[in-house]
Amino acid sequence: MKYEAPKPISKESVLDLLDGADDIAPEALIRAALTIGDRQWVESSLIKALSDPRQEVRRAALLGFGHLARLYGQLNLKIVVPLLKQYVGDDVLGGTAEDALEDIAIFVRPGSDLDS
Repeated sequence: MKYEAPKPISKESVLDLLDGADDIAPEALIRAALTIGDRQWVESSLIKALSDPRQEVRRAALLGFGHLARLYGQLNLKIVVPLLKQYVGDDVLGGTAEDALEDIAIFVRPGSDLDS
């Protein structure tokens, strides 16, 4: 398998694709986390996606938080960490949540929870 960099995506496209087919919505979230330069907007979108009824969309949102932590070293920890902890222990999504929390612990700088 060869790595392929994600194609950039616009905010409008993310919103449209989240309303689309099950196989497209998760990819839109990952592309957003990796290519949209507005961390706060992406973070907000990932938070909303955690309420999506589709498991793969929630999994992509969890992955997206790990990507944001690595790319920016910032997250709103007061909001994000409790949301992720709700998934720890989940038979399906628990491992993904734990990975995201680990990325946050490694990459997010102290004090970055002060920005929203």
